[in-house]
Amino acid sequence: MLYLVGAGALVAGLASLAVWTPLQAADAWLFAGIALFGTLGITLMTQAFRIAPAAVVAPFDYTALIWATALGWAIWRDVPDAATWAGAAIIMASGAVVLMRGERAE
Repeated sequence: MLYLVGAGALVAGLASLAVWTPLQAADAWLFAGIALFGTLGITLMTQAFRIAPAAVVAPFDYTALIWATALGWAIWRDVPDAATWAGAAIIMASGAVVLMRGERAE
């Protein structure tokens, strides 16, 4: 968890230097919420993969694509571009291949 979150923070921090604007004190609760729920989410997903077989947990992890798309549209009216749809298709196809290979191995 430390390396996963730390690496993400480092990369995001470096990338933000080019477009950084000072934070507003009124937005502190939003950042605290992002930190809390992001940490909770990744911790719970890590625990799920530790406790249950990956073939059971992974489909729930893939629903993040659906939730992100639906919430992005509902909140910001953001529609994914062709590259995003292609990436999502590759991820879903990879999951299907892994699932089918796992069934054949049993």
